Amino acid sequence: MALRKGEQINVSFTRLSYKGYGIGSYDGREVCVPGALPGEQAQIRVLRIPRHRIVGEVVQRLASPFQRIPPRCSHFGLCGGCWWQDIAYADQLRLKEGIVRRYLASLAEPSVFSPILPSPVYWNYRNKMEFSFDRGKEGEFQLGLHLRGRFDQLFDLRECPLPSPLFTEIVQFIRALAQKHGLPVYNQRTREGLLRFLTIREGVHTGEILVALTATRREEAFQDVADALAAQFPQIRSVLLLVNDGPAQVAFGSEEIVLWGEPTIHEILSVQGTSLTFALSFRSFLQTNTLGAEQLYGIVMDLTHLSGTERVLDIFCGIGTITGFLARRSGEVVGIELIEDAVADARMNMQANGITNVSFIAGPAKKVLREIEGPFDIAVVDPPRAGVHPKALRRLMELAPPCLIYVSCNPKTLSDDLNLLREQYTIQRVQPVDLFPHTPHVETVVSMTSK
Repeated sequence: MALRKGEQINVSFTRLSYKGYGIGSYDGREVCVPGALPGEQAQIRVLRIPRHRIVGEVVQRLASPFQRIPPRCSHFGLCGGCWWQDIAYADQLRLKEGIVRRYLASLAEPSVFSPILPSPVYWNYRNKMEFSFDRGKEGEFQLGLHLRGRFDQLFDLRECPLPSPLFTEIVQFIRALAQKHGLPVYNQRTREGLLRFLTIREGVHTGEILVALTATRREEAFQDVADALAAQFPQIRSVLLLVNDGPAQVAFGSEEIVLWGEPTIHEILSVQGTSLTFALSFRSFLQTNTLGAEQLYGIVMDLTHLSGTERVLDIFCGIGTITGFLARRSGEVVGIELIEDAVADARMNMQANGITNVSFIAGPAKKVLREIEGPFDIAVVDPPRAGVHPKALRRLMELAPPCLIYVSCNPKTLSDDLNLLREQYTIQRVQPVDLFPHTPHVETVVSMTSK
């Protein structure tokens, strides 16, 4: 009899995917379940049956080598954010290190793998969170996060131990204000309504807070909301309105309006005795774990062995966070970034820090790399989750910097890219770093030298 949605089956799990899903097998098909761990046997409810795979959820654990601990958050199991809050942190680290080793085992000698570095903090580490507005099944006003495995349903957030407690206070305050002013929630199906997203960003070392509301249009009530926020929370330095009246469910908008304060906040990052200040806009990318980012950048600096004369290439440089620290210890840095706004922010950040030995080029890496000339002594590559385009990698190999540092947030695409790079480079060190406690995500820094 064919397996059907809603049926329950017993599955033994043997490994983790790069996304952290438990992987097992049933009747010749791969079973993929969030929250299941290697060595566990569990009763699974079938949710979906895509081709040659079964996607499910845990109903009951029948056997496990892991001791579960009480989760800190009351939303655990309901929320799609933290899968591993009920696992001891030491076990989380072992699991993440195992993911990295599994995906890179065929590409590097066992001796180059370093033990994973834990996050400097396990709780209240997130410096940015995005929340959504919705109406519940009974029509109740909701402001919160998505249910696990559901992109069309929310739960009303009452607590979250990942960011500062101030984030939850702001969420609750805005929820009450929006209801007080009768601001309607956007309905994606009918494309009617107003409120879509709330984004909160914090400069951990400066204490500055940015709050951004995404809505379909501007309303006079938003100014009252902004003024009330600023009066209630003195840490707030920026309140923005982002206008998005299109069908795409994204927090970005076609128009950005400063309702109160400045368009940016600031963060100070300190790496190996060097401190730099960065302006952060709504669009700016910064690792969500500030203390973890400082640790990560310190590893990059250690692996570059800069003497002060090198010419360095920083690909996917963003707003110039790694770039600035590289520039302090090298002769010249060239930064490449796709997003023009990020390049503009990077230039301002370098100017604000008195850094003059940096130039930035906006454009796709595969195009810019074709146009620039070497030689470069070192290249640092920190791509998004999708990895690096093969054409960009090929051109990088033509430029042939003797030292290459690859920073990755995705072990699968890291493996794919290293498989190409190993034609010309030898892996010297693989260093996993945990920036996302209680989730399966892991950062990895790989240092390579030319053959």
